[in-house]
Amino acid sequence: MGFPKKDRLSSVLTLGVTAVVVFGMGIGLRLATRTHAREMPALNPDAMALAAEPSTPTEAPPDVIATKEIKIGPPPPGGRRSFFNGEIQSHLQTVSEVETVSGVEMSISDFYLYQGHLFVSVCFATRGVEGWQMGPATLRFANGESSAFSGRTVLDQRGTNDGELGRHCETLEFDMLPAGADLSNLSLEVQSVLLAPPEDFHECETFKARWGRSARMKQLGIVADCKALPGSTQVTIAAKPQGMTEEEAQTIAGQEAAGMILGPWTFTKGNLVVAK
Repeated sequence: MGFPKKDRLSSVLTLGVTAVVVFGMGIGLRLATRTHAREMPALNPDAMALAAEPSTPTEAPPDVIATKEIKIGPPPPGGRRSFFNGEIQSHLQTVSEVETVSGVEMSISDFYLYQGHLFVSVCFATRGVEGWQMGPATLRFANGESSAFSGRTVLDQRGTNDGELGRHCETLEFDMLPAGADLSNLSLEVQSVLLAPPEDFHECETFKARWGRSARMKQLGIVADCKALPGSTQVTIAAKPQGMTEEEAQTIAGQEAAGMILGPWTFTKGNLVVAK
């Protein structure tokens, strides 16, 4: 592939230093806003309505809040703690809304409010045999918004190399909602989805494989290389098209290394169910 000499770059990008640049369109924000939560064992797919096609809508249960103003009270003494468990998950089985963006179908459950914590399950179709994860998400309510949540994988069905789709589901727990947050009007926006992080000491192997499968990088003429060093991973942008800046090439290489698919997926029709 012939490129002008001026476009053969020798500068080396250290991911540990410039991760915000390379992975800034999703990964950095996700790590900054999500708490480190213990991943729950995957639930039985047959028991999860979210893992299947949406069912015919049924009459809303009596505890669904439509127009009544619901506000969050102040946190309890000692601060908030996670309430996620199987009982919580059992209230997140109804598919509320489905959106398809960038070829990826995504659905959410009803919202479930329990002791000031707001829960919602998000599922999306996946491609290939690797694991997936959600990128950043923003909950918007009547008088504000929040991007701080804990996420727990509850389903991770892998796809196949033959094109059979998998399915990934995470339950989000928004446990830092401010006192006075008005939940009478809720929406959720998911900015991106991305492949699961590489295993330790296999970063370059994984990145190179993902770059090799990237139709976007081939189409644009971007060539990247990776080298593992003690304590860091270095990526070299070896070639890029004329007119593209090095930063632009680095951003695209970072997105493709992460397997990132950009949204947003926006959901505005979810019901709010309040724990009795």
